[in-house]
Amino acid sequence: MEIREVVENENIEIGNTFRNWIKSRLPNRMIKLEIKDLFSYKPLDSREVLNSAPHFEVTVFKPNQFIDGKSNCDGCCITPFYVNFTEIGWNDWILYPPGFWGNYCSGSCNEKSDDNYEIMKSLVTDQSLIPKPTCAPNYYGSIDIIIALSSVDIRRTRAHGMRALSCSCL
Repeated sequence: MEIREVVENENIEIGNTFRNWIKSRLPNRMIKLEIKDLFSYKPLDSREVLNSAPHFEVTVFKPNQFIDGKSNCDGCCITPFYVNFTEIGWNDWILYPPGFWGNYCSGSCNEKSDDNYEIMKSLVTDQSLIPKPTCAPNYYGSIDIIIALSSVDIRRTRAHGMRALSCSCL
């Protein structure tokens, strides 16, 4: 009889390693992940270990936007924000992922900062009716989630518009 430990969701934080890799500016832009045997340290064939292909979630922010958690952006910027389903009590029906980077937009906009705003303003006769531009998401991303509608009805679905990917003055 074969005994195997099954790990459903294994999260590996590689943030510091990734930051060091980016700072090094090496020409090789590859990341290699290996599953090794605990005792022999020999690489294992992932097809023998995993029941399905691994899921990788990568979140990348604009270069130099955040250094040591502090924004060096002035104006309208995207701000990282992690939504944790356990903290908000949704982990009983959202089975995977445990959370996601939703992000939000913050910062100031001046009236001359965006061409779209200037075009819109030129089309309106009463300029006082036009609100000042606001920093808001202009591109959104989706997340794939696994939800439990009941104990026997578990589904994988894609939730659109859940992640702010970039911001603009609108």
